[in-house]
Amino acid sequence: MAVGLGQVPGARFEPPVILCFSSLTSVTWRSARLGANCHSLDWQPARHSGGEIGLPSMREDPRSVIGRTLSGDVLEIGPGHEPFPIDPDARVRYVDRSVEGGRDRNWPELVGLPRGPEADLNINLDVDGLAPIPDCSLDAVIACHVIEHLANPIAALREFERVLRPQGRLVLVVPDRNVTFDSVRQPTPLTHVLAKFYQGVTQVEDEDIRDFCSAIYYQLPFHPAAVREWHNPQRLDAEILELHRRRSIHVHCWSPEEFASLIAGLLANGLASWIFADLYLPQDPRSIEFGLVLERGALAGREGSNHFVRDWTRAALGTPDHDPRRIAKFDCALRRDLALNQRLDAAAALADAAMPTFSKMEGLRIGQIVHARAKRVPETPSSSHASEVSNLRRLMSAIRRILSAKTR
Repeated sequence: MAVGLGQVPGARFEPPVILCFSSLTSVTWRSARLGANCHSLDWQPARHSGGEIGLPSMREDPRSVIGRTLSGDVLEIGPGHEPFPIDPDARVRYVDRSVEGGRDRNWPELVGLPRGPEADLNINLDVDGLAPIPDCSLDAVIACHVIEHLANPIAALREFERVLRPQGRLVLVVPDRNVTFDSVRQPTPLTHVLAKFYQGVTQVEDEDIRDFCSAIYYQLPFHPAAVREWHNPQRLDAEILELHRRRSIHVHCWSPEEFASLIAGLLANGLASWIFADLYLPQDPRSIEFGLVLERGALAGREGSNHFVRDWTRAALGTPDHDPRRIAKFDCALRRDLALNQRLDAAAALADAAMPTFSKMEGLRIGQIVHARAKRVPETPSSSHASEVSNLRRLMSAIRRILSAKTR
């Protein structure tokens, strides 16, 4: 029996906001507050390859905007009770994973809540990949709130690439760690997922479960009491660890910039040949997640990585109400994830893409820019905020140097 595997991130410290995302299924338990946002049309047009997809003047949910670009043979992994919206003429199949005991026994907090479509294929993605799917047989693969649950995300990304036709599209929707319970955790670096890939890991390890449970348990409660106790780090015996493997956890966590750096790193290491196609960043009505659309291409290595960095930067700066600090954060993540020569090339690509926007800021003081953003999105002063400002200063200084060199 295919089930909605549940994991329950909520908006930061706002119980009882409970959003359930699975490793192979995304079942959602929405609060009244988020439910009110589900019908909201307060969304700016998504961006596609540097330009807006043709949209009516009314703002739309970004999933719907992206969904209209998907057609042909489509595979959605873990649709939950809210399958991704796609072209009505598309031929869609669903992949899920059956779990011993079924949904209600493993996720008592979901009893009585809606169920999604029946799965056409029962697959454990970590163990089997997409083995039943032939090479180059699909036009699109959709994985919403899936990649962060996998023991070996690189292996899965390579499987997604394998089954897509040339120029086929991969839609990845990922929770932003900054606005879920993952905000207390460290981001997953590229080195970590590379190690899992080269070790051939096929199961979430005990260490990952302990880290996840500590993040859940030592925050304000948002689970029912019995379910919350399953996350008590002092009670994680073999039976409870296995329960969490069935329930599925956030093995990994990223911000939009950190996840983009992961993709750039895979390209730089020759492990993928994705081309950037589209993105959306967290904002109502999708305030806890970001979306990234990739196309199966032919570029790999440093050239492919540089193209991706350039295109992601341009798209991020082209979104409505863009925040230049995102580019500084992206630069920081690239410096963490890439080897020296790769990093130098990526920094040049980023600076080239950011130059038109940052050059317009030449007459502004950095403090004015940060102050304006802070007024729009209030933040508590912190060392991380100070670091963002410092990184933005450094990035703007680097771009000024490039501008000066180009004018000489």
